[in-house]
Amino acid sequence: MSLHSTRALYGIFAIAWLALSIPGGKCEELTSILNVWDGRQTASVGVVVEWKEAHEQPDIDWLRKHKDDPDISAIVKDGKLPVIKYEFRKRLLITDDFYRYHFKGEKPIEGIVEPQDADVAFDGSKRVVYAAAYKRGRGPAANIYGAKEPMPPNSTYLPVVLCARPFDTRLGGFAKNSISARESREAIHGVSCAVVQSRDPKSGTTYTAWLDSAHEFVPLRISRHNGEEQAFQLDIEYDRAGGRNCPSGWRLVENKFGGAGRAITSAKVTAWKSNASLGAADFRIDMPVGTAVSDFSGDNEQNYIIQPSPKESGR
Repeated sequence: MSLHSTRALYGIFAIAWLALSIPGGKCEELTSILNVWDGRQTASVGVVVEWKEAHEQPDIDWLRKHKDDPDISAIVKDGKLPVIKYEFRKRLLITDDFYRYHFKGEKPIEGIVEPQDADVAFDGSKRVVYAAAYKRGRGPAANIYGAKEPMPPNSTYLPVVLCARPFDTRLGGFAKNSISARESREAIHGVSCAVVQSRDPKSGTTYTAWLDSAHEFVPLRISRHNGEEQAFQLDIEYDRAGGRNCPSGWRLVENKFGGAGRAITSAKVTAWKSNASLGAADFRIDMPVGTAVSDFSGDNEQNYIIQPSPKESGR
């Protein structure tokens, strides 16, 4: 065989290998998805999104008190646990360098785990997690982490991230090299969707997203599986006025509490900006005097209470 023929054959094998090595095998559509998502993230230079959330979840305190009741298994199985309901207002700001996530309960709620008024901000070097009020009146308190400490994934703002900055892994976006595409399309609410998956081999977590190819591959549904068990399903609605592709709301259903019940979150977007003018001050949390701080950003943990300045203390 001639050198020319050998090179030609090698080229054919190389092309075939590349085609097979692209996750999911749907090379053209996957490439289109990645290109469109790239463009969306590049265009989203100053994201500001505000929304309201209504939560409904089983009353775990009631479950603990009645765990020894003879009929408790049937009550759990039939989904007849008493529920508690509560609401939050939330706000997410994102730039290439910074992010900030704030949420506040509409009124104090007893019996839930989440803080009622909390702020998370990353200023490029440190991530501050501040809570002004906890369920039992504790606070204010703050934890400070270094830049390499990852932000825990949060399913409640995942629609914002995947629609505005889908590759922003700081906030749960998909790493490009983790994305694969399924061969077949699937319908969500009558819309033919491309289906992509993002898998984390370390945790065994797999995200699946059903994308509307007629509208810039925005997700109509997102699910997460931990191994074989489904953790949640998100269904997203859109405001398409004026050619926009911005979520108008979403519904999150989570399997929680060791299978004891489902937590349901319904969100309604009240404001969406992709090119807001944001500065460093927008990502700074001013913690009040008396805040208990645990700083994990250095080699050694530091714990202290924020004291009044000399001017504030009258000195």
